[in-house]
Amino acid sequence: MKFHMFNVKVYLPGAASKTLWYDVDSYHAHHANGYLNYDVTLAKIPVFQRGGTIVPRKERVRRSSALMADDPYTLVVALDTNGTAQGSLYIDDGETYEYLNNKHIYAKLAYEPNAMTYSFIHENAHYPTRSWVERIVIAGIKTPPKTAKLQQGDKQTSLQMTLHRGNDVLVVRKPAASMAQPWKITFSY
Repeated sequence: MKFHMFNVKVYLPGAASKTLWYDVDSYHAHHANGYLNYDVTLAKIPVFQRGGTIVPRKERVRRSSALMADDPYTLVVALDTNGTAQGSLYIDDGETYEYLNNKHIYAKLAYEPNAMTYSFIHENAHYPTRSWVERIVIAGIKTPPKTAKLQQGDKQTSLQMTLHRGNDVLVVRKPAASMAQPWKITFSY
């Protein structure tokens, strides 16, 4: 099947010299400078993630959201011009009112060039999720780290990374960090 290509104008808000937007499929960065002419087809629509954000995604295809409950996360880190990003994640059972009894997770994700942390905003709340981090995609990385180590509880693990130089993307593969407890990844340069 052949798709016809169209060119559309996409508005990227923010200061042109300070705000970055990343294509969610290719992770190519675009500076916000008002309108951008962008080629689209029925298979490719313009979707962008703002630099400075971390978006947790579940990427396994399932027939229902209930089947996705314990699926792993991919954390998409879109760096701003300072090389930092932040995000949050909320997890509960999705069905009951048990979140009122502190049976949930409300967590903060933060990335700085030397470390990425996952910490609880509501420290007195707990939820026994079996979800974990399958991979971390860091878009806009200019200087890749040489090593990465995950610290979760008393356990420290060396992590594997792959750098894609064409679009400045670093992929941390299978960190296997549990979303049920805080963790930290330390990067060495």
